[in-house]
Amino acid sequence: MAAGKDDAPDAPGASPDKAALDDGIPVLTDIAPDPALIATGSALAPLGNAADEQNAPVEVISRVQVQNLQHGVYQKLRKDIDSQIAQVVREQFMPDIGSALNTALGHITQELKGNIAQMVRTSVEQALHAELGTLRTAIESRMAPQGGTENASAIIAPTSATPPAEPPMELAKSFEPAAIEALWYPLWEQSGYFKAGLDRTRPDNYCILLPPPNVTGTLHMGHAFQHTLMDALTRYHRMLGNNTLWQPGTDHAGIATQIVVERQLEAQGIDRRALGREAFLERVWQWKEQSGSTITRQMRRLGASCDWERERFTMDEGLSRTVTEVFVRLHEQGLIYRGKRLVNWDPVLQTAVSDLEVESREEDGKLWHIRYPLQGREGHLVVATTRPE
Repeated sequence: MAAGKDDAPDAPGASPDKAALDDGIPVLTDIAPDPALIATGSALAPLGNAADEQNAPVEVISRVQVQNLQHGVYQKLRKDIDSQIAQVVREQFMPDIGSALNTALGHITQELKGNIAQMVRTSVEQALHAELGTLRTAIESRMAPQGGTENASAIIAPTSATPPAEPPMELAKSFEPAAIEALWYPLWEQSGYFKAGLDRTRPDNYCILLPPPNVTGTLHMGHAFQHTLMDALTRYHRMLGNNTLWQPGTDHAGIATQIVVERQLEAQGIDRRALGREAFLERVWQWKEQSGSTITRQMRRLGASCDWERERFTMDEGLSRTVTEVFVRLHEQGLIYRGKRLVNWDPVLQTAVSDLEVESREEDGKLWHIRYPLQGREGHLVVATTRPE
């Protein structure tokens, strides 16, 4: 009776143990039966004697088949090892590799941006140099003396002023108008572009009188707003070819100037009254010359296209004489009169000040009731006031 597979005795070359089979690694006996066993149907029986062995069918495995079996085992082992290696790399090394790749890509991006910015900067600088050369040639040709009668209303007056030397051009990371305006505004002013023209053949005239700011002050947002509007209108009419004038000037700001000068004298231990009127006025004029150019420098910095050769000061001798003449003429014509009115009196400065220079404060006062007797009959009239004086 042939023995079953479970009854087969252990022999050299027999099937591996259960642990090896559970690992899933194939061996030769998993693919081909052991040569020591005889295939009998579905069960394997142990070999008999030698005669029986010669008559029994035996499956012989050639060398090629052995190599094929070994190759199959190698492929199975390699597939399992590759999957395990991939899992280890994915879990342990990929985060670090990804971070390193991101860092490397960031460096590469920065280098590319720097190279592109350098190429763009070089291209723009070359274009600016070419444009500036063309513009300089055009300006020099316009500034060159020309024959014939000069037109007094020319928008660009001939001049011998030499353009300033070209500064080294370097493209900034952001727009910086200060350098551009500092280069061109002096050239515009020296070339006479802001001068008022007077062409009597032209019927159109345009003039704006600048409301004079205080000579001892500085510009504020209100000045910047109104100067922008006046400058735009002046440039527009100038480009139309009209006889255009933007008349600049500054106000004397008497009270503010007096306060500043008196504080300077107090710091030196000098009293205004002891100094005398003429000496005090001389000190005031010195202070005006010292601080009066702040406003005009700021206006130039804003790009105001005033005719600076016509700049006036409200205390100039010619203007003072004109103001006196106008007031006397208006008084003689009965259009103005001189009367009494309440003023804001400064007991320290010993002068009247305007409402704009007064700091108003609310305080509790008193209401005075004054009884005025009636004339020709008995009784009185009561008048209430907070100003009994």
